[in-house]
Amino acid sequence: MFLFASPGALVWGAIGYVSPSEQAWALDVLVVYGAVFVTVEMSGLPVRPPGLAWQVPRNWVRRRKPVSEAAIWGSILGPGLVTRNDLALMWALVLLLFAGGNSRAVWTGAAIGASHGIGRAVGIIRNQSCRVGQTPLSLLLEYDKWRRVDALALGFVTGACLPLAIWSL
Repeated sequence: MFLFASPGALVWGAIGYVSPSEQAWALDVLVVYGAVFVTVEMSGLPVRPPGLAWQVPRNWVRRRKPVSEAAIWGSILGPGLVTRNDLALMWALVLLLFAGGNSRAVWTGAAIGASHGIGRAVGIIRNQSCRVGQTPLSLLLEYDKWRRVDALALGFVTGACLPLAIWSL
């Protein structure tokens, strides 16, 4: 998990470091984005959040030692910014960094990145043990469950930011 959490913390901490100081517009955009994607994810509409469809090529990890494989996967999947990420909360967190300003953004970014990296590592470990015997339908139902969990978390972040966005008007 360390190999997933460290790159995430470093990349997101760096994003926090270079983010401009407190941007009020980021809270406004976050509230609108959150309202839209909470609705989309809770209703099951086939709308995807912004993102990339790129995945780690198989030949990058094929025939490597387990530690090398984990380091490659972790450095790419840990930060979660250049690979496919279907959950809308990820991009709300980027806006949250811009809303926070430099002094808090480095630590907030590092915490977000480490948490994301650990989450990706846990998901991969869990999927490796659960894939046998699962049908495509059961995988789809599980994905829908996680979209709803993501919507609840996004709703919480959006709700927490709403008073701040109104206050900054």
